[in-house]
Amino acid sequence: MKTVSIKMKVTLWYTGLFIILLAVLFAVVYITTGKVVRINLEKHLEAEVYESARDVGFQRGSFDLENVNPFDHGVRISVYNDNGVLVGGTVPKNFSNLNFQDQVIQSVKTEQQDWAVFDFHFLPQGSNHQYYWVRGVISRSDSGEIGRQVLVSCALFFPLLALVAGFGGYWITKKSFQPVVKINEAAAKISNGGDLSRRIELKGDVKDEIYELAQTFDNMFKRLESSFDKERQFTSDASHELRTPISVIIAEAEYGLSQQTKTAKMVDSMQNILQQGKKMSQLIANLLLLSRVDNAKERMLFEKVDFSELTKFVQEEMRLEAEKKSIKIETFIEPDLFIKADQTSLMRILINLISNAIKYGKVNGWIKISVYKQERYVVGSIEDNGIGIAMENLPKIWNRFYQVNTARSAGDEHGTGLGLAMVKWMIEYHGGTITVDSKLGRGSTFVFRLPIEPEPCVKQ
Repeated sequence: MKTVSIKMKVTLWYTGLFIILLAVLFAVVYITTGKVVRINLEKHLEAEVYESARDVGFQRGSFDLENVNPFDHGVRISVYNDNGVLVGGTVPKNFSNLNFQDQVIQSVKTEQQDWAVFDFHFLPQGSNHQYYWVRGVISRSDSGEIGRQVLVSCALFFPLLALVAGFGGYWITKKSFQPVVKINEAAAKISNGGDLSRRIELKGDVKDEIYELAQTFDNMFKRLESSFDKERQFTSDASHELRTPISVIIAEAEYGLSQQTKTAKMVDSMQNILQQGKKMSQLIANLLLLSRVDNAKERMLFEKVDFSELTKFVQEEMRLEAEKKSIKIETFIEPDLFIKADQTSLMRILINLISNAIKYGKVNGWIKISVYKQERYVVGSIEDNGIGIAMENLPKIWNRFYQVNTARSAGDEHGTGLGLAMVKWMIEYHGGTITVDSKLGRGSTFVFRLPIEPEPCVKQ
Protein backbone atom coordinates (compact mmCIF):
# COMPACT_ATOMS: atom_id res chain seq x y z
CA MET A 1 0.00 0.00 0.00
CA LYS A 2 1.30 3.40 -0.96
CA THR A 3 2.21 5.55 2.03
CA VAL A 4 0.82 9.05 2.40
CA SER A 5 3.43 11.80 2.57
CA ILE A 6 3.69 14.06 5.59
CA LYS A 7 2.78 17.04 3.40
CA MET A 8 -0.45 15.34 2.38
CA LYS A 9 -1.22 14.27 5.96
CA VAL A 10 -0.75 17.83 7.24
CA THR A 11 -2.81 19.21 4.35
CA LEU A 12 -5.63 16.72 4.91
CA TRP A 13 -5.66 17.40 8.64
CA TYR A 14 -5.60 21.17 8.12
CA THR A 15 -8.30 21.04 5.42
CA GLY A 16 -10.47 18.69 7.46
CA LEU A 17 -10.24 20.95 10.50
CA PHE A 18 -10.99 24.00 8.35
CA ILE A 19 -14.05 22.28 6.83
CA ILE A 20 -15.37 21.39 10.27
CA LEU A 21 -14.88 24.95 11.53
CA LEU A 22 -16.43 26.32 8.35
CA ALA A 23 -19.44 24.01 8.69
CA VAL A 24 -19.94 25.08 12.31
CA LEU A 25 -19.59 28.75 11.30
CA PHE A 26 -22.14 28.43 8.49
CA ALA A 27 -24.54 26.59 10.77
CA VAL A 28 -24.25 29.37 13.37
CA VAL A 29 -24.71 32.02 10.67
CA TYR A 30 -27.76 30.23 9.28
CA ILE A 31 -29.40 29.80 12.68
CA THR A 32 -28.47 33.31 13.84
CA THR A 33 -29.64 34.87 10.59
CA GLY A 34 -33.05 33.19 10.94
CA LYS A 35 -33.45 34.44 14.49
CA VAL A 36 -32.29 37.98 13.67
CA VAL A 37 -34.61 38.20 10.65
CA ARG A 38 -37.53 36.93 12.76
CA ILE A 39 -36.86 39.43 15.53
CA ASN A 40 -36.56 42.31 13.05
CA LEU A 41 -39.75 41.21 11.29
CA GLU A 42 -41.67 41.17 14.57
CA LYS A 43 -40.32 44.59 15.55
CA HIS A 44 -41.33 45.93 12.15
CA LEU A 45 -44.84 44.47 12.62
CA GLU A 46 -45.22 46.09 16.03
CA ALA A 47 -43.99 49.45 14.77
CA GLU A 48 -46.47 49.43 11.86
CA VAL A 49 -49.38 48.52 14.17
CA TYR A 50 -48.53 51.29 16.64
CA GLU A 51 -48.16 53.80 13.83
CA SER A 52 -51.52 52.77 12.33
CA ALA A 53 -53.19 53.12 15.75
CA ARG A 54 -51.94 56.69 15.95
CA ASP A 55 -53.48 57.41 12.55
CA VAL A 56 -56.96 56.21 13.60
CA GLY A 57 -59.22 59.06 14.83
CA PHE A 58 -62.69 60.55 14.99
CA GLN A 59 -63.61 63.65 13.07
CA ARG A 60 -66.87 65.32 14.20
CA GLY A 61 -68.09 62.07 15.74
CA SER A 62 -67.41 59.88 12.72
CA PHE A 63 -64.76 57.15 12.44
CA ASP A 64 -61.75 58.32 10.35
CA LEU A 65 -59.41 55.80 8.64
CA GLU A 66 -58.03 58.04 5.87
CA ASN A 67 -54.53 58.07 7.26
CA VAL A 68 -54.43 54.31 7.81
CA ASN A 69 -52.60 52.39 5.06
CA PRO A 70 -54.14 48.89 4.88
CA PHE A 71 -50.97 47.45 3.33
CA ASP A 72 -47.99 49.31 4.70
CA HIS A 73 -44.45 48.00 4.11
CA GLY A 74 -45.63 44.38 3.79
CA VAL A 75 -47.94 44.58 6.84
CA ARG A 76 -51.68 44.09 6.35
CA ILE A 77 -53.54 46.45 8.72
CA SER A 78 -57.13 45.90 9.84
CA VAL A 79 -59.24 47.74 12.44
CA TYR A 80 -61.95 46.12 14.58
CA ASN A 81 -64.39 47.54 17.09
CA ASP A 82 -64.48 46.27 20.59
CA ASN A 83 -66.95 43.59 19.57
CA GLY A 84 -64.55 42.12 17.02
CA VAL A 85 -66.36 43.50 13.95
CA LEU A 86 -64.12 44.59 11.06
CA VAL A 87 -64.51 48.32 10.44
CA GLY A 88 -61.66 48.86 7.96
CA GLY A 89 -58.42 47.64 6.49
CA THR A 90 -57.48 44.35 4.78
CA VAL A 91 -57.22 40.75 5.92
CA PRO A 92 -55.20 38.00 4.17
CA LYS A 93 -57.20 35.55 2.10
CA ASN A 94 -58.31 32.37 3.89
CA PHE A 95 -57.16 33.90 7.14
CA SER A 96 -58.95 32.11 9.93
CA ASN A 97 -60.52 33.90 12.88
CA LEU A 98 -58.08 34.48 15.68
CA ASN A 99 -58.79 35.66 19.18
CA PHE A 100 -57.42 39.07 20.02
CA GLN A 101 -54.49 39.26 22.42
CA ASP A 102 -53.25 42.68 23.33
CA GLN A 103 -49.63 43.31 22.27
CA VAL A 104 -48.76 39.64 21.87
CA ILE A 105 -47.14 38.11 18.78
CA GLN A 106 -49.20 35.18 17.54
CA SER A 107 -48.49 32.72 14.75
CA VAL A 108 -51.07 31.51 12.25
CA LYS A 109 -50.51 28.97 9.51
CA THR A 110 -52.67 28.71 6.42
CA GLU A 111 -52.34 26.31 3.50
CA GLN A 112 -49.70 28.42 1.79
CA GLN A 113 -48.35 30.86 4.36
CA ASP A 114 -47.03 31.23 7.85
CA TRP A 115 -48.22 34.52 9.40
CA ALA A 116 -47.19 36.63 12.35
CA VAL A 117 -50.07 38.53 14.00
CA PHE A 118 -49.90 41.47 16.43
CA ASP A 119 -52.97 43.09 18.06
CA PHE A 120 -53.15 46.43 19.83
CA HIS A 121 -56.17 47.45 21.98
CA PHE A 122 -56.37 51.25 22.05
CA LEU A 123 -58.60 54.27 22.52
CA PRO A 124 -58.61 56.48 19.40
CA GLN A 125 -58.41 60.25 19.72
CA GLY A 126 -61.82 61.90 19.82
CA SER A 127 -63.72 58.70 20.57
CA ASN A 128 -66.32 58.51 23.29
CA HIS A 129 -64.49 56.04 25.46
CA GLN A 130 -64.93 53.34 22.79
CA TYR A 131 -61.91 51.04 22.38
CA TYR A 132 -60.82 49.50 19.10
CA TRP A 133 -58.41 46.80 17.94
CA VAL A 134 -55.69 47.34 15.35
CA ARG A 135 -54.38 44.08 13.94
CA GLY A 136 -51.21 43.74 11.88
CA VAL A 137 -50.49 40.63 9.86
CA ILE A 138 -47.19 39.90 8.07
CA SER A 139 -45.90 36.85 6.24
CA ARG A 140 -42.94 35.00 7.67
CA SER A 141 -42.07 33.72 4.19
CA ASP A 142 -39.71 36.66 3.71
CA SER A 143 -37.62 35.54 6.68
CA GLY A 144 -37.62 31.97 5.35
CA GLU A 145 -36.51 33.24 1.95
CA ILE A 146 -33.61 35.10 3.51
CA GLY A 147 -32.66 31.92 5.37
CA ARG A 148 -32.74 29.95 2.12
CA GLN A 149 -30.57 32.58 0.44
CA VAL A 150 -28.06 32.27 3.26
CA LEU A 151 -28.17 28.48 2.88
CA VAL A 152 -27.62 28.72 -0.89
CA SER A 153 -24.74 31.13 -0.36
CA CYS A 154 -23.19 28.71 2.12
CA ALA A 155 -23.60 25.83 -0.33
CA LEU A 156 -21.87 27.86 -3.05
CA PHE A 157 -19.03 29.24 -0.98
CA PHE A 158 -18.42 26.19 1.19
CA PRO A 159 -16.69 24.04 -1.52
CA LEU A 160 -14.83 27.07 -2.84
CA LEU A 161 -13.44 27.98 0.57
CA ALA A 162 -12.61 24.31 1.24
CA LEU A 163 -10.62 24.14 -2.03
CA VAL A 164 -8.85 27.39 -1.23
CA ALA A 165 -8.02 26.07 2.23
CA GLY A 166 -6.78 22.77 0.79
CA PHE A 167 -4.58 24.30 -1.90
CA GLY A 168 -3.37 27.02 0.44
CA GLY A 169 -2.53 24.52 3.15
CA TYR A 170 -0.70 22.27 0.68
CA TRP A 171 1.25 25.21 -0.74
CA ILE A 172 2.29 26.39 2.72
CA THR A 173 3.21 22.85 3.80
CA LYS A 174 5.13 22.21 0.58
CA LYS A 175 7.07 25.44 0.99
CA SER A 176 7.81 24.60 4.61
CA PHE A 177 9.08 21.13 3.64
CA GLN A 178 11.29 22.33 0.78
CA PRO A 179 14.37 22.31 3.03
CA VAL A 180 13.57 18.70 4.00
CA VAL A 181 13.38 17.76 0.30
CA LYS A 182 16.75 19.40 -0.25
CA ILE A 183 18.22 17.50 2.71
CA ASN A 184 16.82 14.24 1.34
CA GLU A 185 18.20 14.88 -2.17
CA ALA A 186 21.64 15.76 -0.82
CA ALA A 187 21.72 12.69 1.41
CA ALA A 188 20.61 10.47 -1.50
CA LYS A 189 23.37 11.85 -3.75
CA ILE A 190 25.93 11.26 -1.04
CA SER A 191 24.61 7.73 -0.47
CA ASN A 192 24.41 6.76 -4.15
CA GLY A 193 27.59 8.44 -5.28
CA GLY A 194 29.63 7.76 -2.16
CA ASP A 195 30.92 11.33 -2.30
CA LEU A 196 31.18 12.44 1.32
CA SER A 197 32.53 15.83 0.24
CA ARG A 198 29.00 16.93 -0.70
CA ARG A 199 27.13 19.16 1.72
CA ILE A 200 23.51 20.20 2.11
CA GLU A 201 24.43 23.86 2.68
CA LEU A 202 20.89 24.98 3.45
CA LYS A 203 20.59 28.74 2.99
CA GLY A 204 17.99 31.09 4.38
CA ASP A 205 17.43 33.94 6.75
CA VAL A 206 15.28 31.88 9.11
CA LYS A 207 17.38 29.73 11.44
CA ASP A 208 14.65 27.27 12.39
CA GLU A 209 14.73 23.61 13.49
CA ILE A 210 15.11 22.35 9.91
CA TYR A 211 18.09 24.64 9.36
CA GLU A 212 19.68 23.26 12.54
CA LEU A 213 19.00 19.71 11.29
CA ALA A 214 20.77 20.49 8.00
CA GLN A 215 23.72 21.94 9.89
CA THR A 216 23.91 18.80 12.02
CA PHE A 217 23.92 16.62 8.89
CA ASP A 218 26.69 18.73 7.33
CA ASN A 219 28.83 18.41 10.44
CA MET A 220 28.21 14.65 10.52
CA PHE A 221 29.21 14.29 6.84
CA LYS A 222 32.32 16.34 7.53
CA ARG A 223 33.39 14.04 10.37
CA LEU A 224 32.58 10.92 8.32
CA GLU A 225 34.59 12.25 5.38
CA SER A 226 37.57 12.92 7.61
CA SER A 227 37.32 9.46 9.18
CA PHE A 228 37.05 7.66 5.83
CA ASP A 229 39.88 9.69 4.34
CA LYS A 230 42.16 8.68 7.19
CA GLU A 231 41.17 5.03 6.81
CA ARG A 232 41.70 5.03 3.03
CA GLN A 233 45.02 6.80 3.38
CA PHE A 234 46.17 4.27 5.97
CA THR A 235 45.15 1.36 3.72
CA SER A 236 46.95 2.87 0.75
CA ASP A 237 50.10 3.69 2.72
CA ALA A 238 50.21 0.30 4.43
CA SER A 239 49.71 -1.53 1.14
CA HIS A 240 52.50 0.41 -0.53
CA GLU A 241 54.84 -0.24 2.38
CA LEU A 242 54.08 -3.99 2.38
CA ARG A 243 54.67 -4.50 -1.33
CA THR A 244 58.46 -4.39 -1.06
CA PRO A 245 58.95 -6.92 1.79
CA ILE A 246 56.40 -9.28 0.24
CA SER A 247 58.20 -9.10 -3.10
CA VAL A 248 61.47 -9.91 -1.31
CA ILE A 249 59.86 -12.91 0.47
CA ILE A 250 58.49 -14.30 -2.81
CA ALA A 251 61.83 -13.77 -4.59
CA GLU A 252 63.81 -15.42 -1.80
CA ALA A 253 61.39 -18.38 -1.66
CA GLU A 254 61.64 -18.90 -5.42
CA TYR A 255 65.42 -18.62 -5.23
CA GLY A 256 65.55 -21.18 -2.42
CA LEU A 257 63.43 -23.61 -4.42
CA SER A 258 65.67 -23.18 -7.43
CA GLN A 259 68.75 -24.36 -5.54
CA GLN A 260 69.91 -27.94 -6.05
CA THR A 261 71.04 -28.68 -2.52
CA LYS A 262 67.86 -28.72 -0.43
CA THR A 263 66.09 -31.19 1.80
CA ALA A 264 62.46 -32.27 1.48
CA LYS A 265 61.59 -30.42 4.67
CA MET A 266 63.21 -27.25 3.27
CA VAL A 267 61.24 -27.58 0.01
CA ASP A 268 58.01 -27.95 1.94
CA SER A 269 58.77 -24.87 4.02
CA MET A 270 59.79 -22.83 0.98
CA GLN A 271 56.58 -23.80 -0.85
CA ASN A 272 54.48 -22.75 2.14
CA ILE A 273 56.34 -19.43 2.33
CA LEU A 274 55.88 -18.92 -1.41
CA GLN A 275 52.17 -19.76 -1.25
CA GLN A 276 51.57 -17.40 1.69
CA GLY A 277 53.69 -14.71 0.05
CA LYS A 278 51.61 -14.90 -3.12
CA LYS A 279 48.46 -14.76 -1.02
CA MET A 280 49.68 -11.62 0.73
CA SER A 281 50.78 -10.13 -2.60
CA GLN A 282 47.30 -10.70 -4.03
CA LEU A 283 45.72 -9.21 -0.94
CA ILE A 284 47.91 -6.12 -1.14
CA ALA A 285 47.12 -5.72 -4.85
CA ASN A 286 43.39 -5.89 -4.07
CA LEU A 287 43.77 -3.44 -1.20
CA LEU A 288 45.52 -0.97 -3.47
CA LEU A 289 42.79 -1.37 -6.07
CA LEU A 290 40.10 -0.80 -3.44
CA SER A 291 41.96 2.22 -2.15
CA ARG A 292 42.13 3.73 -5.65
CA VAL A 293 38.44 2.98 -6.14
CA ASP A 294 37.45 4.62 -2.85
CA ASN A 295 39.52 7.66 -3.70
CA ALA A 296 38.00 7.80 -7.21
CA LYS A 297 41.46 7.34 -8.72
CA GLU A 298 40.62 4.17 -10.60
CA ARG A 299 39.78 5.29 -14.11
CA MET A 300 38.19 2.88 -16.56
CA LEU A 301 38.40 3.11 -20.32
CA PHE A 302 34.97 2.63 -21.86
CA GLU A 303 35.17 1.31 -25.40
CA LYS A 304 33.28 -1.02 -27.72
CA VAL A 305 34.04 -4.60 -26.69
CA ASP A 306 32.98 -7.89 -28.30
CA PHE A 307 31.72 -9.56 -25.14
CA SER A 308 31.05 -12.86 -26.94
CA GLU A 309 34.68 -13.23 -28.05
CA LEU A 310 35.95 -12.05 -24.66
CA THR A 311 33.86 -14.72 -22.88
CA LYS A 312 35.16 -17.45 -25.24
CA PHE A 313 38.74 -16.34 -24.63
CA VAL A 314 38.37 -16.35 -20.83
CA GLN A 315 36.63 -19.72 -20.67
CA GLU A 316 39.37 -21.27 -22.84
CA GLU A 317 41.98 -19.88 -20.49
CA MET A 318 40.13 -21.31 -17.49
CA ARG A 319 39.52 -24.72 -19.08
CA LEU A 320 42.95 -26.07 -18.03
CA GLU A 321 42.29 -25.13 -14.42
CA ALA A 322 38.89 -26.85 -14.59
CA GLU A 323 40.41 -30.03 -16.04
CA LYS A 324 42.55 -30.42 -12.91
CA LYS A 325 39.30 -31.26 -11.06
CA SER A 326 37.78 -33.02 -14.07
CA ILE A 327 35.14 -30.28 -14.31
CA LYS A 328 33.43 -29.97 -17.67
CA ILE A 329 32.71 -26.44 -18.95
CA GLU A 330 29.64 -26.04 -21.18
CA THR A 331 28.99 -22.77 -22.98
CA PHE A 332 26.09 -21.06 -24.67
CA ILE A 333 27.42 -17.78 -26.06
CA GLU A 334 25.30 -15.67 -28.38
CA PRO A 335 27.60 -14.28 -31.09
CA ASP A 336 28.37 -10.64 -31.81
CA LEU A 337 27.38 -9.15 -28.48
CA PHE A 338 29.04 -5.76 -28.45
CA ILE A 339 29.00 -3.64 -25.31
CA LYS A 340 30.49 -0.31 -24.33
CA ALA A 341 32.58 -1.09 -21.25
CA ASP A 342 36.05 -1.36 -19.75
CA GLN A 343 37.58 -4.54 -21.20
CA THR A 344 39.91 -5.18 -18.27
CA SER A 345 37.01 -5.02 -15.83
CA LEU A 346 34.95 -7.43 -17.93
CA MET A 347 37.83 -9.92 -17.94
CA ARG A 348 38.19 -9.62 -14.16
CA ILE A 349 34.46 -10.26 -13.71
CA LEU A 350 34.50 -13.39 -15.88
CA ILE A 351 37.78 -14.74 -14.45
CA ASN A 352 36.65 -14.19 -10.88
CA LEU A 353 33.26 -15.84 -11.31
CA ILE A 354 34.56 -18.80 -13.34
CA SER A 355 37.49 -19.35 -10.95
CA ASN A 356 35.02 -19.21 -8.09
CA ALA A 357 32.88 -21.90 -9.73
CA ILE A 358 35.93 -24.11 -10.32
CA LYS A 359 37.29 -23.66 -6.80
CA TYR A 360 34.01 -24.59 -5.14
CA GLY A 361 32.90 -27.07 -7.78
CA LYS A 362 32.74 -30.83 -7.33
CA VAL A 363 35.24 -33.24 -8.85
CA ASN A 364 33.78 -34.57 -12.12
CA GLY A 365 31.22 -31.76 -11.95
CA TRP A 366 30.20 -29.21 -14.53
CA ILE A 367 30.03 -25.45 -15.11
CA LYS A 368 27.57 -23.83 -17.53
CA ILE A 369 28.43 -20.43 -18.98
CA SER A 370 25.70 -18.51 -20.81
CA VAL A 371 25.88 -15.09 -22.43
CA TYR A 372 22.94 -13.60 -24.34
CA LYS A 373 21.17 -10.35 -25.13
CA GLN A 374 18.00 -9.30 -23.31
CA GLU A 375 16.48 -6.01 -24.44
CA ARG A 376 19.08 -3.30 -23.70
CA TYR A 377 21.29 -5.59 -21.62
CA VAL A 378 23.85 -8.33 -22.02
CA VAL A 379 23.12 -11.08 -19.51
CA GLY A 380 25.80 -13.45 -18.23
CA SER A 381 25.17 -16.60 -16.20
CA ILE A 382 27.76 -18.78 -14.42
CA GLU A 383 26.17 -21.96 -13.06
CA ASP A 384 27.85 -24.86 -11.23
CA ASN A 385 26.84 -27.98 -9.29
CA GLY A 386 29.35 -27.40 -6.50
CA ILE A 387 29.02 -27.07 -2.75
CA GLY A 388 26.65 -24.10 -2.89
CA ILE A 389 26.08 -21.34 -0.37
CA ALA A 390 23.94 -21.47 2.75
CA MET A 391 20.86 -19.24 2.63
CA GLU A 392 21.88 -17.22 5.69
CA ASN A 393 25.25 -16.40 4.07
CA LEU A 394 23.92 -15.11 0.74
CA PRO A 395 23.44 -11.46 1.81
CA LYS A 396 26.95 -11.37 3.30
CA ILE A 397 29.03 -12.73 0.41
CA TRP A 398 29.27 -9.27 -1.20
CA ASN A 399 30.94 -7.76 1.86
CA ARG A 400 34.65 -7.06 1.76
CA PHE A 401 36.83 -9.65 3.53
CA TYR A 402 33.81 -11.80 4.34
CA GLN A 403 34.67 -15.51 4.31
CA VAL A 404 32.82 -18.62 5.38
CA ASN A 405 33.72 -22.24 4.81
CA THR A 406 30.83 -22.88 2.44
CA ALA A 407 30.63 -19.39 0.94
CA ARG A 408 32.35 -18.06 -2.15
CA SER A 409 35.19 -15.67 -2.59
CA ALA A 410 35.11 -15.06 -6.32
CA GLY A 411 38.43 -15.42 -8.14
CA ASP A 412 40.17 -15.35 -4.82
CA GLU A 413 42.35 -18.39 -5.03
CA HIS A 414 44.30 -17.33 -1.97
CA GLY A 415 41.18 -16.65 0.09
CA THR A 416 41.38 -12.90 0.76
CA GLY A 417 37.60 -12.44 0.77
CA LEU A 418 37.64 -9.55 -1.71
CA GLY A 419 36.62 -11.30 -4.94
CA LEU A 420 32.85 -10.92 -4.91
CA ALA A 421 33.07 -7.42 -3.47
CA MET A 422 35.24 -6.41 -6.45
CA VAL A 423 32.93 -8.17 -8.93
CA LYS A 424 29.88 -6.37 -7.53
CA TRP A 425 31.64 -3.01 -7.56
CA MET A 426 32.83 -3.38 -11.19
CA ILE A 427 29.37 -4.46 -12.40
CA GLU A 428 27.62 -1.60 -10.59
CA TYR A 429 30.23 0.83 -11.91
CA HIS A 430 29.04 -0.15 -15.39
CA GLY A 431 25.41 0.44 -14.37
CA GLY A 432 24.61 -3.26 -14.08
CA THR A 433 23.38 -5.68 -11.43
CA ILE A 434 24.37 -9.11 -10.15
CA THR A 435 22.32 -11.71 -8.28
CA VAL A 436 22.96 -15.20 -6.93
CA ASP A 437 20.72 -18.21 -6.49
CA SER A 438 22.22 -21.03 -4.49
CA LYS A 439 21.35 -24.12 -2.46
CA LEU A 440 23.77 -25.72 -0.09
CA GLY A 441 25.15 -28.93 -1.56
CA ARG A 442 23.51 -28.39 -4.97
CA GLY A 443 25.44 -25.52 -6.53
CA SER A 444 25.10 -21.86 -7.35
CA THR A 445 24.11 -19.63 -10.24
CA PHE A 446 25.49 -16.09 -10.56
CA VAL A 447 23.61 -13.88 -13.05
CA PHE A 448 24.82 -10.41 -14.02
CA ARG A 449 23.27 -7.82 -16.32
CA LEU A 450 25.30 -5.13 -18.06
CA PRO A 451 23.79 -2.31 -20.14
CA ILE A 452 24.89 -2.32 -23.77
CA GLU A 453 25.11 1.48 -23.61
CA PRO A 454 25.86 2.83 -20.11
CA GLU A 455 23.39 5.36 -18.73
CA PRO A 456 24.55 8.98 -18.25
CA CYS A 457 24.78 8.40 -14.49
CA VAL A 458 27.44 5.71 -14.94
CA LYS A 459 30.96 6.99 -14.28
CA GLN A 460 33.08 7.20 -17.38
